[in-house]
Amino acid sequence: MWASERFRNLVSQLALVALIVAVAGYAAHNLVHNLESRSITIGFSYLSQEAGFDISEKLLEYDPTHSYGRAFVVGLLNTLFVSAVAIVAASVLGLAIGIARLSPNWLLAKLAGMYIESVRNVPLILQLLLWYGVITDVLPSAASPPHRAGVPEPARPQPSVARGPRRLVRGAAGLAVAFVATLLWWRRSARIQRQQGRAPAVVWPGIALFLAMPAIGWALFGAPTGISMPVLGGFDFEGGKNVSPEFTALFLGLSIYTAAFIAEIVRGGIQAVPKGQTEASEALGLSRGSACAWSSSPRRCA
Repeated sequence: MWASERFRNLVSQLALVALIVAVAGYAAHNLVHNLESRSITIGFSYLSQEAGFDISEKLLEYDPTHSYGRAFVVGLLNTLFVSAVAIVAASVLGLAIGIARLSPNWLLAKLAGMYIESVRNVPLILQLLLWYGVITDVLPSAASPPHRAGVPEPARPQPSVARGPRRLVRGAAGLAVAFVATLLWWRRSARIQRQQGRAPAVVWPGIALFLAMPAIGWALFGAPTGISMPVLGGFDFEGGKNVSPEFTALFLGLSIYTAAFIAEIVRGGIQAVPKGQTEASEALGLSRGSACAWSSSPRRCA
């Protein structure tokens, strides 16, 4: 048996697995022994203990008396929320800058190129610190009256909604219905494509469903009707929605930094379309705008 190469390979692999398991077991035993000798407990029981700290931005009701588990959920929702809004903003900004870099306007193309090269080569952490410093040190404080700050205080209406997990359930239910409806519409479109050779649009109805269904669900289950407007009372504004400097700096930093990479992806995607595709679109009688949308040389469309 030992003369068989397959058997030797199997034995060597089993020996390696046994060695890895032994090392991992020794490390785990050593960790548990050291923690117990210092009266340090391990596990997830701490998640039910009182957190004792506050979180400025929260989509759910939270105060320092809540548990660590509640704090973890609030932080996770904050991460998902800032990621979602930053993705939308970065996509729109990156698309505009990517197209601007291919513009026949020399100044516009150079400005877009300077933006991309400068933003991409600066670490994200430095940009976040820069935006945080600008917001906290350069811009006037919201607590300052408008006549002292030198700029008018923008109105920040905030719907007077009841916080709670029901808002998340409504939104999640609407998104789930939109996903199922979009999937069914896509399957119907594919069937029509096979039968008639031309399929109805799928992208725009899908986008409309993902925008409309959460709003419809919100309205059916009791949408808020009151609007809380900010009013200057004493030394600070009352009402409205306060956006923390940390959230604003994180949103601006992520959006502006990621938009530079999206712009390069957009530019590369446009230039990857062969020149013959543009000539073919013109030969088919497409409009100038439709032909330029697929052109690898947008300057020809100026």
